[in-house]
This record gives sequence, structure tokens and C-alpha cells, in this order.
Amino acid sequence: MHPTDLVLETLCHKPAMGGSEVLEAWNEADARGLSEFIRVEAAAVWLYVRFKELHCEPRGPDGERFWHWLTKEAKRIAAKRMLVDSQTSVLSRHLSDIDVPFVLIKGSARQRATHLYPFVAARDTNDLDVLIPENSAETTHDYLRAIGYDYAFAPELTPEGHYHLRPLADESSVPVELHVSTGSQVPPAEAWRRNTDGSVEISGEGVSYRIPSATELLWHGITHGVFHEARAYRLRFLLDATAILASDVTIDWSTIDQRLDSVETDNREQTVGWLGAAAWLAGVTLPQQITKGVKPFPLRRVMRWRLVVFRNKRLTPRMREKLLEEGTRVEAGMSQLPTIPGSSLPVRMRRRTAAAAARASYLTWRFLHRD
Repeated sequence: MHPTDLVLETLCHKPAMGGSEVLEAWNEADARGLSEFIRVEAAAVWLYVRFKELHCEPRGPDGERFWHWLTKEAKRIAAKRMLVDSQTSVLSRHLSDIDVPFVLIKGSARQRATHLYPFVAARDTNDLDVLIPENSAETTHDYLRAIGYDYAFAPELTPEGHYHLRPLADESSVPVELHVSTGSQVPPAEAWRRNTDGSVEISGEGVSYRIPSATELLWHGITHGVFHEARAYRLRFLLDATAILASDVTIDWSTIDQRLDSVETDNREQTVGWLGAAAWLAGVTLPQQITKGVKPFPLRRVMRWRLVVFRNKRLTPRMREKLLEEGTRVEAGMSQLPTIPGSSLPVRMRRRTAAAAARASYLTWRFLHRD
């Protein structure tokens, strides 16, 4: 089995192979380049958890080295995640002290929902996202500043009128984002309504939290993922939707269908293709009202290409980035990577030439390795 096919088979919520078959395949796998591949995909914890569930520990020269790296990487990420979890408890108490209602969103919500969704906490989370009512935003921000929180980043990184205020951090150095909305296209009042209607209350460590419904968590995953264009098709972003889809929680597909045709997404077909890849990893089939004949993004083929790129030690980081970018853009139906507005003519020409060469390389590889 191809190494990346084996990675996807292991990650899949409903794999075709049993634990012993997966272990046997990993013991025979060529693991060259897989560490870098998994690191860039940010799928180390997800893969580690699946190995544990399947009672597998790869052996053999390549497999044992990969397992050692994977274990170390997963523990490193878990340690960092504990800081975010701790800050979630601290901030929740601060907000409760001043009677500000809040809803944990995005990665913060997923971290507190491990009992509801499989693998939901497997993605690396670096900050804390909290949705609060718009009329409480400035006073809450000022209160946190008064009790010791300082600005986490330079002011130019948070545009004026953005849907979250300038991030803050205390001595833990975990950035805290106070959101008044979940996106630039969603009015604050509507965002608050969406994320409180059907929200779930979770208690722990003497604090009560609210997280959005499964439908809203899924929609957050979709919009946050596709916002990153070609990078959206990395495993780290697909996991956000896969974890929700793999659960038994009911999704309001009519609402998802309506929003797919709204200004909240730029391209319905591309978004559905992305969601189809997440559903494939979850081992579920999307409703016909959502797909409308759109095929899932060909994740298996693109993953194979990415490993080819990672294994080529002669490539510079810029060359590798272009090859990964254009291979994904081809399969997602995106145009060639555009030039940077305001850049000089020589820079634009170099960028266009590099993107065209990378796209041609992928198309040639795809032709030569077509199934």
C-alpha cells in the first residue's frame, strides 16, 4: 500500500482494514518523508490517537523511527494544548466575575467537546476564541487590560472594525481573541443568535462553558477551512469538519445548504468538494441536497503528490511550497496562484513563471501516475 494511502486509511473513522492489518501494513511501509509530511499536514495527534485506538505501534527500521517521532510530536502538541485549556478556565472565571455571557468557539469549543465528537481535540490549538455580545466587547477588553492582560500582537495585525478585538495575553502567553462575530460577512447579532441557539452547556473545573451546536461547529470548520484556499486541503483543516461529521449528532443540513449559496462562501462547488473530502475521512456520505453531483476533492491523489515533493531533498523550501500549492489548486479547480498586488513587474513575472512550472510539473506527474 502507498504510504499516504496508509496514512489516510489509518485516519479514516471507518477504515476498511482492521487493527492487525493496519499494523502489518505499517511494518512494511516505506516511511521516508512521512515525518515532514505529517508535520506540515499538522496531523500528528490525530494519527497518534488513531494508532492507540487500533492498538498499533509500527515496527521495523522505518516504522519504529516514525513512531518515535510521532509520539514525541504528539506529546509536544498536547503539552502546548494544556496551556490553552488552562487559559480557558482562567478567562471563563474572569468573564463570569463581570457577568459577561460568552460562548467558546472554533478550537476552544472543540477542546471542550471531546466527549461529543471523535478526534475533535486532535488539531493543534494555539489561541483561545470566545464570542461575546457586541455591546460587552469594549468594556470586557478594558477589564482584561486592567487586570494584567497585555496586547499579544502588533496592532496592524488586527484591522480596524475586525470581527474580533486585538488579541490579549496574560503571563501564560496564550492569545485570547474576544469575538463579536464569527466572520466578516456575519452581523454580530446574527452570530450571537446562531451560536447560542441550540448551544451545549459543559461543566468542568468549577466553571460552566457553552459551545455552539454541531451545525454551527461544522459551519465554523467549513468557513475557517476554505478561507485558507489551497492550504484548506491540508489534514489539519479537514479534521475540523471530519470530527463533527463522524459523530452521531444531528446536523441541520438545510441551514448548511442555504449558507453554501450565501456570501459566506466564495465558491459553492469548491466548498462542497472540500466538505466531501472531510466526509470521506469521517466515513459518511453527504446528503444529496448538499453535493448536487459535486465530487469530493481527490485527497488520495494529492496526498501522494505531496509525499513525492517531501521526499525530493533537492528542492528548496520555495520550490516545495509552489509544487504543493499548484498541485492542490489544480485538483480544487482553482486558477494559478495570482501575483501580489502592487509588486514590481520582475517580481510578478517570477511568480507567474514559478507557479506555471509547478502546475506543469504536477500535471505531468498526474498523467504519468494516473490510475
